[in-house]
Amino acid sequence: MKQTDLDIQEFITCFPLALDLKGHSILVTGAGGLIGRTLVRCLRGLDEHYALGITLFCPRHQELTAWLTDNANHADYVIHLACPTASREMVEKPVEVIEAITDLTKLVLEFVRRTNATMVYASSMEVYGINHTDELITEDYQGYLDPLQVRSSYPMAKRMAECMCHCYACEYGVNAKIARLVQTFGAGISHDDQRVFAQFARSVVDGRDIILHTEGKTSRKYLYLTDAVSALLYIMLKGTKGEAYNAAHPDSYVS
Repeated sequence: MKQTDLDIQEFITCFPLALDLKGHSILVTGAGGLIGRTLVRCLRGLDEHYALGITLFCPRHQELTAWLTDNANHADYVIHLACPTASREMVEKPVEVIEAITDLTKLVLEFVRRTNATMVYASSMEVYGINHTDELITEDYQGYLDPLQVRSSYPMAKRMAECMCHCYACEYGVNAKIARLVQTFGAGISHDDQRVFAQFARSVVDGRDIILHTEGKTSRKYLYLTDAVSALLYIMLKGTKGEAYNAAHPDSYVS
């Protein structure tokens, strides 16, 4: 049995809030991405195992705008994952990255506002900017981001998307929550993934030397895929509207 299948089975038997999803409909944006694929498999597994009667909507990216603006569509919950994640895009097409994050998040928030749904927005620890401390980062920490660096297109747009979620909650009462995910990894990562842990894994599998292009001193936290799914669902079901929550393993802070 593949590791991905084992992960899903373990999630199904361990996730304690499954019955809270009974009879509900869930829209997942970005279902074709790494976290989205795992999330959908986990939800389908829960649905089958517990006979929950979950209705899943996973429109393709090119169909998403039309789906969100069609007044006939409705969902009880929205898990908003759709977002560009390749660092190369952030540098070569920063305008498109900003637009993709902010414009789509506004569309999702308007859908949630119109349908009175509950939403969890998948943000990133990159919103914290430059961190000069090894201490635990809490949700009120604010690090520096240079708005005149093209690579800032991603974290700056993520900050704005978070601000939109909070403002929609405060002004319109929209039930939007924010999950700040750290570097997420696990079985199912594509072979051409260029993140450091994926490059290291490929080197090990292929019997090649691991080559560092930096001094390797940057430290960050990591999170396993099914743990990220669990965090998203916990925040969606139990979080306070307008608030942001870090999702990270407390013992995974490494360089």
